Amino acid sequence: MKLAILTATYNHPTNLQELYTTLKHQLDKEFTWFIVDDGSKPETCDIVREMIKESAINIQYERKENGGKSSAVNRGLDLVQEYNFVVIIDDDEHLYHDATQTMKKYYDEYKDKPCSVINFMRADRNGIPLCNANAIGDRLLSMQQHKALKIHEDGYAAYFVNKLGDIRFPIFRGEKYIGPSVLMILASANDCILWSDATLGTTEYLHGGITQSGRKLRLKNPKGMILHAMLMLNGESNLRIKLGYSIHAYAYKHYAGLSRAELKTEGLDMDKFFPVSILGWALAIAWRIKFGIVKY
Repeated sequence: MKLAILTATYNHPTNLQELYTTLKHQLDKEFTWFIVDDGSKPETCDIVREMIKESAINIQYERKENGGKSSAVNRGLDLVQEYNFVVIIDDDEHLYHDATQTMKKYYDEYKDKPCSVINFMRADRNGIPLCNANAIGDRLLSMQQHKALKIHEDGYAAYFVNKLGDIRFPIFRGEKYIGPSVLMILASANDCILWSDATLGTTEYLHGGITQSGRKLRLKNPKGMILHAMLMLNGESNLRIKLGYSIHAYAYKHYAGLSRAELKTEGLDMDKFFPVSILGWALAIAWRIKFGIVKY
């Protein structure tokens, strides 16, 4: 099988160098590392050129104009069409030496099963998996079933390229970010996600800091968050999930600053949500007080 590792990067040359160190020490080096540079300063290109000269692993590099991580990942997915399996790894990750071996093992085991996405575990720098006690064993579940079971696990998304096809992150005008869950949901619409308990590596995880920084990023990209809420409202979602995402969707609508009709032209239908606009307005006010972001 042909394995691709895809990294979208933006002005993180030191992190990229550290990831490279863990990649060149893989026990199985039969893979290609695709780096999509989302308009970084020249330092990133210089470092990648030095990596390529070293010839320790196969590297493919492409630089594009800055358009956000989602657009960079989309470009990377276009580049890996001749590969079987692509694993998206951020530039601040450190992979264990057997990570590519694990990727290939799971590909072989699940390539013919009703599974189009595999979510591998990641750990913090102390080696503690970023999950809760409900994340036990390998599980074939939709994103909605996973949420309903109150499972939390932070991981690396891997896609069977032939099943992914031309599915990509939607790109909204004026926004540069959309959560990775959106692509996972779209890619697994006709089957399941394998939630693996295999841990591929570690990431820099700041307890108490991720939630706040992540929320600020989402508030600056509200249309992507409304889409995520829409995708979570299917038959496998329970009442708690549907109500929660409806409230969030109305809160993000306030940050988008667009009418229902304007949102609908971008494929975002507020009529799909429960009529909880007042609760959404209250949540938007709470976010403004907490995070200091007044509007989109």
